[in-house]
Amino acid sequence: IDFALIRLKRAGVLGLQPQKMRDAGNIKICCFDETGTLTESGLDVYGFYYKQDNEEMKMALSSDSELLNQCRKSKVMKLFATCHSVCLINSQFMGDILDIKMFEFSQWIFEESKNSDIVFYAKNEDITLNVCKVFEFESEFQCMSSIIYDNNDKKWFSFTKGAPEKIQK
Repeated sequence: IDFALIRLKRAGVLGLQPQKMRDAGNIKICCFDETGTLTESGLDVYGFYYKQDNEEMKMALSSDSELLNQCRKSKVMKLFATCHSVCLINSQFMGDILDIKMFEFSQWIFEESKNSDIVFYAKNEDITLNVCKVFEFESEFQCMSSIIYDNNDKKWFSFTKGAPEKIQK
């Protein structure tokens, strides 16, 4: 570690946490936010990674409309459409900005429920999902969940999103 710090110092890099040098040696890719996209309040969803059955992991980008159309009814899009804290107030989405962007990316329709057993409906062409329960984000667990009933497939789903290290537990 001392030799690494000396080499970094010669290159004009100050290592503030020497104990992290070993971890830094395992980094293969490093991304820097030169444009402010991560530090500004405006967010957008440009795509996601998904895997169906035994296929390899694929990336679906917002610019790939053909692939996105294939994914419209996928479980990932159902998660985007239902596992969130978005609500409608005066015909405008309210809630966490990332939840709103994920819901808008799904291109599903949000419909409020008058039924006390259903929080809201998410609709997409011929599919209606009843969102029966939303477990709001808990900082202790670093995740949130929703329980969904798919009217078309007559199946129940539980969707969870959050910190991967917490979900793995």
